[in-house]
Amino acid sequence: MDPGMWDALGPWIHFDTTSALPTSGDDLLYNVLIEADINPVYYGPHALPPEDLQAIEQTLVSHMVLGHGKLKDEYDLAAFACGFFAVHAKRSDVVLTFLGRERDYLAAMCNQRLDKVDDLLALLKPESGVDHSQVDLTFMSSSDDGQSEAGHPKPGTLGLADSVWDTTYEADFMLALEHYLRQRGHPDTRVIKEMVGDEWQEQAGNALLRARLFLTMMSGSDLKPIEAHLKIKITFVHTGVRDRKGGRAVNPIPAPLDIHACFYECAVTVDDGLRNLLDEVDKTPWGEPISPGPWEFPVLGARGFGFIRLADNLENSGVNRLHHLTIKVHLHHAAGAECAVDENIVSLPFPARRSECKPWKQYLPMDIDLGQLQATHEDSFAALRAILSYFGAQHCPADEEEVETQWDLFAAYVGEIIEDQNVTEEARVIALASWGKANLPNDVFEHPWWMGRWDWYPPEPAREFEPIQADSGSECEFGQGLDGLPVHQGTIDRPFWSEWAADAVGPVSTLGEWLQRSIE
Repeated sequence: MDPGMWDALGPWIHFDTTSALPTSGDDLLYNVLIEADINPVYYGPHALPPEDLQAIEQTLVSHMVLGHGKLKDEYDLAAFACGFFAVHAKRSDVVLTFLGRERDYLAAMCNQRLDKVDDLLALLKPESGVDHSQVDLTFMSSSDDGQSEAGHPKPGTLGLADSVWDTTYEADFMLALEHYLRQRGHPDTRVIKEMVGDEWQEQAGNALLRARLFLTMMSGSDLKPIEAHLKIKITFVHTGVRDRKGGRAVNPIPAPLDIHACFYECAVTVDDGLRNLLDEVDKTPWGEPISPGPWEFPVLGARGFGFIRLADNLENSGVNRLHHLTIKVHLHHAAGAECAVDENIVSLPFPARRSECKPWKQYLPMDIDLGQLQATHEDSFAALRAILSYFGAQHCPADEEEVETQWDLFAAYVGEIIEDQNVTEEARVIALASWGKANLPNDVFEHPWWMGRWDWYPPEPAREFEPIQADSGSECEFGQGLDGLPVHQGTIDRPFWSEWAADAVGPVSTLGEWLQRSIE
């Protein structure tokens, strides 16, 4: 329920359940009940039992959310039921369709889980700890006498006011936080690896891991808040020496975040330790390894300069044009400015048939760090993976024909860009990503098929039991009745083969000998 609906139910929320329902037209609760087709007079002048209170509350919520007091009267639900019963002639088949998958269907229909880092960044609301009314940038001269106790430069000082440094470090922290949240997996440090164990390797390629963990830490879950006004408030507290000329303690441990659990609030203490950590960015580029220190803080990863080519192997004699293609990922690793660039190329055949796309649905067929790619190529590769995963998934039979047509169009477009001399090998994957976003459903990219999407499976057929015919044998054969207990002598006639010996060589009684002569 949104806040508006919640406010509308305020009279019921604050209603004293030990008293009778109001019957005056001036009462707010009376009007709420009447609007929901509930007549308070019907319940009499006495306090209501728990079952009546529950029924009224369910009716109010149903009326607010669906527009009807009873679910069976809701038009969309009735249309939904009619549609399924039209497809499934037997009601049991509908049950089998959803049996054991209720959580998956509900999770997909009511999905509010964080699926974009940008959505989390939009929730961040930094609140400066600087009193900007006290900022004074006019003091600037040639001597070096230090700063006053109030944080302003003394006359004749070459430094800046504390408030200026504080504003700078607040901006640096927000940039570092954004960069950290956009990285994949857990940080690559010894302490973190020992803490999370095998999960470090399992989550190495998870681009949403850090963002979801941060949101869970701040709110209690990784679900996006439905209230538009809710923001994650980040306040700053500044202590210690601000100037970057030195004088701070060497490698101090930064103060941890002061988190107000589940209240969307945290306080960041910008002390000497955090300022030293942020200053390291000035000395080395983002992500370049910093010399090991006693604190072993995670190093922020860098955006690489790698790219992806869709190469045409003309030596391949395959009939299918797509058999000629190979995806080549170029990753650059440079240890320093004086070292030669070591280029590593990862190759993978392009799927020539739709059946060859299945591995893209189940896992990433190559082990690469996408953060080493240029931003455009990383986005295009993610879109290409979504496209191939979509084609590699198993779809409902009613949709298979359309998906097959989409694959034919996709394969034809791949052939066109290969023949087009104006499209370079580096631009082909970008072109395929653009084609997919223009011609395929949006949910292929908004909810990628490799991230929790299920394949379609046909419902299991209902078990049918054929009645036993009169000429197909007795229901009480082999000496057992309908209840599985031995049959008493004289209850039914014993079959003639019961008079034969255990090895079926000959009869064991006079009746058996007579039956054998009758057969002969």
